[in-house]
Amino acid sequence: MRTSTLVFFLAAAAFSTVYITQPVLPVLRQEFGADVYHVSLTVSAVVLGIAISNMPFGMLADRQPVHRILLVGGLMVSACSLVAALTYDLWTLIAVRFVQGMFIPALTTCLAAYLARSSVEAEPVKNRLWPVEGAPVIERSAHAVYRTGSSREALIERALGLFDDPWGDAD
Repeated sequence: MRTSTLVFFLAAAAFSTVYITQPVLPVLRQEFGADVYHVSLTVSAVVLGIAISNMPFGMLADRQPVHRILLVGGLMVSACSLVAALTYDLWTLIAVRFVQGMFIPALTTCLAAYLARSSVEAEPVKNRLWPVEGAPVIERSAHAVYRTGSSREALIERALGLFDDPWGDAD
């Protein structure tokens, strides 16, 4: 019961932190006297932070005790929320939201790691939650975007590649 309550509140806090400014964008626009494009960066900055730090926190969760990462991530997200609530400058708010985004994977990714480790059914592959084979898949996808210049064509190429040999077992 205690763990499921913690998981619920942690997941709710992480996802609400990402989109908390979206419903109040018109209010932020009036408060800071900025246009909608600059105010919407408060949401984009969080998503960018998540995109940058998701993989490093995943690797860190494989090597360090998860509860410490969860604690530091929770403290950083909370501290950033406090600073964001007290700021009077839009660019400070955007920067703080970016830092918040950098630490949200400390909550989400490490929460997934904690749940996987605590599950009876989960058997870690060489003490890793993400198999080593996942890295080449990401690398191929990124290379396909670079080569084709379009994420749409890269997505199609990636989807077609899944049916060739999805686990690399073919001889």
